[in-house]
Amino acid sequence: TSSSKSEEPKPKKGRTTKKIKESEEVAPIKDVASNENIEDDFQEPSPKKSKTKSPKAEKMNSTVTNYSDIDFSLTKEFNLKISSWNVAGLRSWLNKDGLKYLEHEKPDILCLQEIKCEKEKLPDEARIPGYHPYWLCNKGGYAGVAIYSKIMPINVEYGIGDKEQDENGRIITAEYEKFFLVCVYVPNSGRGLVTLDKRLRWNTLFKDFISNLNSKKPVIIAGDMNIWS
Repeated sequence: TSSSKSEEPKPKKGRTTKKIKESEEVAPIKDVASNENIEDDFQEPSPKKSKTKSPKAEKMNSTVTNYSDIDFSLTKEFNLKISSWNVAGLRSWLNKDGLKYLEHEKPDILCLQEIKCEKEKLPDEARIPGYHPYWLCNKGGYAGVAIYSKIMPINVEYGIGDKEQDENGRIITAEYEKFFLVCVYVPNSGRGLVTLDKRLRWNTLFKDFISNLNSKKPVIIAGDMNIWS
């Protein structure tokens, strides 16, 4: 009788196999879900991590900016410094030490958007010494913009010249000797693009508005453009 030799099964195509010698140590299996090494059923559970937030995490989640940690120095000298900030509520910004920003940044002109505060309800802190203030926020305390300027403008205009677009108070234009400054809070398209038509009309009006100014002297635009909505 002929004896048949037993053969090792051939690996399937597309896969590779590796023989492990008895002298080699096999690394414990790593459970990706728990990120723990599984060696046997009697392994002691690893101690739970403390839920206490680190000082760094608490600092990142703070609603008040520590301006002393920020480097406000510039590598080049400037003739005029213009700063812009969407504060999402002027009173909230003031309560979170927003004025300290001015102490460190020292802008010649500060533009604020979405101040959400009617002129009649502005807190005393909103009248910043050393700056000429110009506010625009219609009834309802929605949107709204403001310009604080150490230099008194030649002229200041409110709105874009369209009743529908100006109902919320979205644009202030300050004219200076060598340029126009436009502080603007552009309307978004709303959730589900419910106000897309209004936004598209704004785009046309705003383009014509800026083109008209630019035909007279250079224009600087500062604001929240809402370009993604």
